[in-house]
Amino acid sequence: EGRNREVRRLWASQGAQVSRLTRVRYGPVKLPRRLARGRWDELSKRQIGELMQALDAGSGSNR
Repeated sequence: EGRNREVRRLWASQGAQVSRLTRVRYGPVKLPRRLARGRWDELSKRQIGELMQALDAGSGSNR
């Protein structure tokens, strides 16, 4: 089960219906508001490092 479904079920349990969800971040990386659907933007070295740390923390591996 994905996070999308989890959010929909959470709100359904409160009597609300979710019609649309919009992703605003991937882990620690926030998506710029100006970034249109289907477009991309390069990550900074800092963002890449933060994303790699988040991936390592989630995998449970010790490198």
